[in-house]
Amino acid sequence: MDLSAPSTTASSSIYLLGAYYDRVLLENLYPELRFYQLAKKKPMPKGMGKTITFTKITKVSASTSVLTEGVPPSPTWLTATQISDTLVQLGQYVPISDLLSMTALDPVIEDTAKELGAAASESIDKYVYARCFGDDDSECDAERTGILGAATCDWSNFYKQHPTAADQGFSTIFFSLDGSIPAIAVLKSFLTSTTAATAAEYGMTVNTVLRAVNSLRVQNVPTFDNGDYVMVVHPDCITQLMRDNDFQVWNSPQNAKETMWKGEAGRIANCRLVTSTTIGKTESCSISVGTGFSGVFNVLLGKDAIAVTEIEGAVKMKIKPAGSAGAVDPLDQVSTVGYKWTGCAKVLDEARGKVIITLTTMS
Repeated sequence: MDLSAPSTTASSSIYLLGAYYDRVLLENLYPELRFYQLAKKKPMPKGMGKTITFTKITKVSASTSVLTEGVPPSPTWLTATQISDTLVQLGQYVPISDLLSMTALDPVIEDTAKELGAAASESIDKYVYARCFGDDDSECDAERTGILGAATCDWSNFYKQHPTAADQGFSTIFFSLDGSIPAIAVLKSFLTSTTAATAAEYGMTVNTVLRAVNSLRVQNVPTFDNGDYVMVVHPDCITQLMRDNDFQVWNSPQNAKETMWKGEAGRIANCRLVTSTTIGKTESCSISVGTGFSGVFNVLLGKDAIAVTEIEGAVKMKIKPAGSAGAVDPLDQVSTVGYKWTGCAKVLDEARGKVIITLTTMS
């Protein structure tokens, strides 16, 4: 434990009820979650080890046979696939000095719990995004490539279609202006060449959303319970869309519907648009980008595309009073406030989602 640089700017008392601060943490965590709200939830059974199993039911095909009067048809058998994952833990803590606890007027513990709630939501969402929307098989998972970190990667690997369903990953789509899907080499040239076409030609437009949604609809991917699909997009893409006249028509007062999701910024046909800064954008990574261009990796989902373990009971505030660290804190000078989350996320059905790659020139 590193207690060498505790916070020294505000607090009243370190000996406070943990249950209250658990609630403060959750109140500031839930409103900021984006991917968690769209995932199928599963509770974590106690005493079952570190591996958790999600169940994927195989789609039942339609029947084309006419029933014969008085004769029962052959049964239709359900098949299921067990998808396992290993629990992980995320956490952060903030050291607070005893002098601060004795002299400050501001409620530092409560303020810290609020900030940690926001940090926890971002951490969990980034974990889900990195875990579910990369390619584990080719070592091109977003966690490892720079989409969420600082490592470099091979463009041709990251943007390839997932070769088999066993990879449990979503395929990627990069739409051209006419609706065709260009080769990955075309995307690479846009992001590494200063002579590429403008991002507006391959940016986020109403037509892009409509074509992406159609790619799910023609596969009979089920919608969420409100009858819509959901696309999680970067704020830059929402700004692009808001400049689109067609988007303004879809979201005019007479066409507007009730907001259903946290972070929802609009609707196009049967697709709700939710903003998230967790969405990968190449500009913030070490991958080289052409002058003024960034690739954005938006996510379109149907119902039960991804699964996560329930947060309730799995995220806790940890408040340690000064002196509880033993020899590490010999003069009882430092208390700590932190959180810890235990859980995991997994693609449940790779056919129920797409990664929609668009370009943007916005900084």
